[in-house]
Amino acid sequence: ATVLIGEDIWFGILHFMASAMLFYALTGKLWEKLPAFVIPILSVAGTVLTAPLVNGVPTETPGLFMFGFCTPEFRSADYFPLLPWIFVFLFGTWLGRYIKERRFPAWFYETKVPFLAAAGRHTLIIFLLHQPILYGIVQLILLLKR
Repeated sequence: ATVLIGEDIWFGILHFMASAMLFYALTGKLWEKLPAFVIPILSVAGTVLTAPLVNGVPTETPGLFMFGFCTPEFRSADYFPLLPWIFVFLFGTWLGRYIKERRFPAWFYETKVPFLAAAGRHTLIIFLLHQPILYGIVQLILLLKR
């Protein structure tokens, strides 16, 4: 996604994640009924086929930006439309089932990466602090460039 400093956020990553989780909550039972091999194929094909939408396909119809169809004047500092990212999300739900069912090799569950474990225990604080810290670093760099 293209980051535009000073712009509003329209359908950013948090909007996408909330929408994807609601979509899956409503349709998850249908996805789970599909044969296991279908979801990764559908996910990869859907991602590849809809990837050109990442930067928005021009349209004159307002309000379709959440699906990846944008009017020429549409701008967002953080933009993750449902297409193609919903297919990546669906792949993650399929992969998560396999991980939860312990279908991966034993080493996958036994290998520990302390840094990742620590980050996983503190994701909320990392999420809340990373933006102001990165913003401060960028501002400092801009001040030093003057």
